[in-house]
Amino acid sequence: MSTQSTYQLTRHPVGTLREMWAISWPLMMGFLSGSLMFFADRFILAHASTQAMNAAANAGLTVWMCLMLPLAVVETAEIFVGKANGQGSLHQVATPVWQMLWLTLMITPIFWIGGHLLGPLLFANTGNTELELDYFITQLYFAPCLVGFMTVSSFFIGIGRMHIVTIAMIAGNLCNIALDCLFVFGYNMSSYGAALATGISECLQLLFCLSCFLSKKNRSTYKTSNFKFDFSLLKEFLRIALPSGIGRMNELIAHVLFFRILIMAGGYTMTCATVVQSLYLLMGFIIDGLAKGSAAVVSNIFGAEKLELLPKVVRSAMKLHSILFVCIFALLFTYSDTIATWFFSSDEAFLAENPDFLATLRAAALWMSCYFLFDGYAWVMFGIFTAAKDTKFVMYVNALWNWLGYILPVYLIISVYHYNADSAWMCLAFYNAAIVLTYYTRYRLKIRTQIATQEVAIA
Repeated sequence: MSTQSTYQLTRHPVGTLREMWAISWPLMMGFLSGSLMFFADRFILAHASTQAMNAAANAGLTVWMCLMLPLAVVETAEIFVGKANGQGSLHQVATPVWQMLWLTLMITPIFWIGGHLLGPLLFANTGNTELELDYFITQLYFAPCLVGFMTVSSFFIGIGRMHIVTIAMIAGNLCNIALDCLFVFGYNMSSYGAALATGISECLQLLFCLSCFLSKKNRSTYKTSNFKFDFSLLKEFLRIALPSGIGRMNELIAHVLFFRILIMAGGYTMTCATVVQSLYLLMGFIIDGLAKGSAAVVSNIFGAEKLELLPKVVRSAMKLHSILFVCIFALLFTYSDTIATWFFSSDEAFLAENPDFLATLRAAALWMSCYFLFDGYAWVMFGIFTAAKDTKFVMYVNALWNWLGYILPVYLIISVYHYNADSAWMCLAFYNAAIVLTYYTRYRLKIRTQIATQEVAIA
């Protein structure tokens, strides 16, 4: 009877479409619950107050801007966990997780103090400052819980036990929706209530994953109780993780500026963009699950030095994303007008009868779908660059395209030439297409060449 290698995360052949589906769908279900959580937040806030919904959209994106660097850093623990698991070094699998947990504790005061210092500067003169500050500061109070949860999740993803993360996400997000209804409608707490509900849910998710991480079986097999701090090891992790984190933070800053530009445009441009962004968040579980799943496979084959399987993984991941994209967006566009009305408050219900607004909304949704397709491809490539320690390239690419191919064109189109929100989303689609083309060119010229000549250095 043959035994399954540690780098083979499922019973299916490595790199096949079946393996990618088996690994990704549990994560997709977990992230779907997260998408529904964001969707429920917007839906609940929209029916309580349009101002509260827009505050959550703008402040929420700013929160992610602040969290992107630490989240991008700790999420790379998944790559290190996967490599150790692929090598069969099971007693070293938990070490990266503990280093990132120590890092999370170190930066906790920055979140707590930074919310009060940055908030008044970031949301000055937006016309919705008070609600945005409530949401922003409350979210940063609970930020260490989210960072810690993503850190511990990387352990289970790296060793192929995706169901633990799925259960934590679904349970936490159901709790968030229930608390949303209680705080927003029951206690009339507006955007503050929505942020508080999310924070409490993140705490519960962290506690659940920690209890599983420190279970008797994991302590025995993976030495998860070995919480020793290793500064030299942490520095090595940061050397790889920081460049990709800076690149991703750059992208989030660009998204924040994108919404600021739309705010300045006035009228219903911001409402249209918020609705389309909400639709993207609703569908984002596909990208998130596939990105995590493919990164787990890639890191394990890097650890096992089975790099000849890498092209097969890339093809399967992109094929799976394309299939799911067609299925989901066919359904979305069939009912797009109906779904959009869910985000209108009673005082904006007339927008559902406004043909000009709906035409703009449909066009923006179409361009958003193109952005979504390319974004999935980009995240598959991102996992490869991280495993190959080619993260500085990601940082340079994002720095270039975010400003020249994204923010500058959006500013000119919206603020100078006064086009509608659909034109802004068109810019995002072309921007992401350029990112994917750049990533794929790098992959073909460098990584595929290294695989062919067997010169890839495996850490």
